[in-house]
Amino acid sequence: SRLALTRCFCKCHSGHASKGRLKRRSYIQVGMFAKAVACLLPLAAFTLRSQGIGYEDGILFTVPPASGMPELDVCYTSEPDFASKFLTAWPEARHFGMLLLRSNFRNGTSIVTRSDLLQLSSGSRVLIYNLKPKMEELRPLPAFLLEFLENKSHTFYGVGLLSVAARLAFEFDCVTRCVDFYHRAWPQLKATGELHKVATKVLNTDTLPAAMPSTRQRPFLLYQLVSMAEQAYLMWAIADHLIRTSGECHEDWPVNMTEMFGLGLRLERRPSRHDWTKAKAEWQSLQQELRSRASNPQ
Repeated sequence: SRLALTRCFCKCHSGHASKGRLKRRSYIQVGMFAKAVACLLPLAAFTLRSQGIGYEDGILFTVPPASGMPELDVCYTSEPDFASKFLTAWPEARHFGMLLLRSNFRNGTSIVTRSDLLQLSSGSRVLIYNLKPKMEELRPLPAFLLEFLENKSHTFYGVGLLSVAARLAFEFDCVTRCVDFYHRAWPQLKATGELHKVATKVLNTDTLPAAMPSTRQRPFLLYQLVSMAEQAYLMWAIADHLIRTSGECHEDWPVNMTEMFGLGLRLERRPSRHDWTKAKAEWQSLQQELRSRASNPQ
């Protein structure tokens, strides 16, 4: 049926990796794996379409445990029905990992950056939701996802969520409770560098930098989706570890609407359900104070 998810099992190489080789447990080398996936992807896409769905509609795959991480159940989809079923199967949780992959496209004579892939994680389950399966199209968030993201009991953690919160607010009219690891968060995360270095320091995992795809590449190769899933999992795992060992996040840590407003001025904007009057006034007051300090240095 159209609502059925196709299960794919991905296994990648492990061992002491040198440069150009991923550290993953598997039976084949990464180069052979990538070539095999590239060759089989058209057949896989044909198989999916033969069941009434396309590759972009949704796949469910499992990532074997490796590098200190557990087995991950991952859903990649652009279909609201698939994503909704995956989220409703999530156990009750309040803390989530979040990532947002952006892409560039040409709009007349200018280059516009828009949100592309939203990655959410809780425990060993990861959702990779394609926000715009057609490259120049930016759809509104489906109702179930908007409700999930704006749930006041949910907090989302990750790297770069200061700008992610602004993008969700202005591109999708979605105000979320986001904690950016490098903005206001646990002191252990200060000056720890890239995500894989943070994970090594906090979780003692042995991960490599993400193999992020070209922002205009479609369809993604499975090893790229695996890498995205691992990055999303690490966002949750770091937050979960620090919550258990160092306490819950402080009330002033989440990105506030004033910060969203300042960053959102450079973004495409949709008509909003939210009242930005106070945030705008606070941002303007802050800018005036900064200009005053610059013109009258002590």
